[in-house]
Amino acid sequence: MMKTYEIFPEDQALALCEQIRGANWLQGKARTAELTGTVKQNEEILDHVSLQTIGKRIVANPEVQLDAIPLQMHKPKYSRYAEGGAHYGFHTDAPWMGSTRTDLSCTLFLADPASYDGGELVVGTEIVKLRPGQCVIYDCGTPHEVRPVTRGERICVVTWIQSRIRDPQKRKLIGDYRRFLAELEKDRPDLFLRGGQVYSQLLRMWIE
Repeated sequence: MMKTYEIFPEDQALALCEQIRGANWLQGKARTAELTGTVKQNEEILDHVSLQTIGKRIVANPEVQLDAIPLQMHKPKYSRYAEGGAHYGFHTDAPWMGSTRTDLSCTLFLADPASYDGGELVVGTEIVKLRPGQCVIYDCGTPHEVRPVTRGERICVVTWIQSRIRDPQKRKLIGDYRRFLAELEKDRPDLFLRGGQVYSQLLRMWIE
């Protein structure tokens, strides 16, 4: 899974970006895992009054609800990559963070993509550089990187989601089926109840 979602209007995202730009940033350099030994070169803010609101906004998005079926989210953080080559080499995310099993990674873009060069998020073979207010969600186990920033600043919010359904194929099937039910409710209300019963049984079998 890798999908893009509209979380904030662009003007709100840019306002958040400006609000956080002058805050107290900490070095984010760390080794991600024994598996990769990759070193990240960025700056982070782990605690800010706006982060809780941003996290709630992400998981409340109807499309995120359908695709991720979130149980809980790891506390979001701001991430900044400044010009001069700040980057995060190819890695996979840790399988859990705190009490959260990391099924899905989420990056919410805040900076205007025209204001910085480089900084693309590469997930597998896909290259992602979104407008302010858009986020991308993808499987945590997919190798990914942030390319070096050569001009300006790349500012994002990053977080991780634990789904109620661990298996990604089952999770996708549930999301697709729920969308089908929405169409069925409009076009064939006589069949909607039966379809909903099947949906409920699938959830009972697969939800953890």
